[in-house]
Formats: sequence, C-alpha cells, structure tokens
Amino acid sequence: MIERVVERWRRSGVRLNTGASAEDLAALERRLGVPLPFDVRLYFSLADGMPDTEVDEHLISFWPIEKILR
Repeated sequence: MIERVVERWRRSGVRLNTGASAEDLAALERRLGVPLPFDVRLYFSLADGMPDTEVDEHLISFWPIEKILR
C-alpha cells in the first residue's frame, strides 16, 4: 500500500524528499521512545516527507523526519 501511494505521488508530479537514512530512522525512534511500525519505517525509507509547501491533489503534506525532530 505505501509503495503504491509513493509511486502515485511520483507519477503525478508531487515532489518527495529522498528516503531517510538508517540513522534518521533511529533518531526518530529514539525521540519517540518506541520502535517505528513497519509501514511508517517503509514510508520514510521510500520518501522522507515532502519539501516545505508541497501538497498532493488532496492538499496533504507529510513532514520529513528532520522537521519532526525540531
């Protein structure tokens, strides 16, 4: 499911950040104090959020790990 959403965004021209590194994923887990669920880890490894001001056709935007950690 996550792969299909990311691929659809790419096909429709939604700008996505490159996938998060293992270090970024570990930092997010440390900050949250829990392991990331599989689907959340997969999403961030495929696309580490969207650049600021980017939205899809439904006006949905996802923050990158760096912004979550601020």
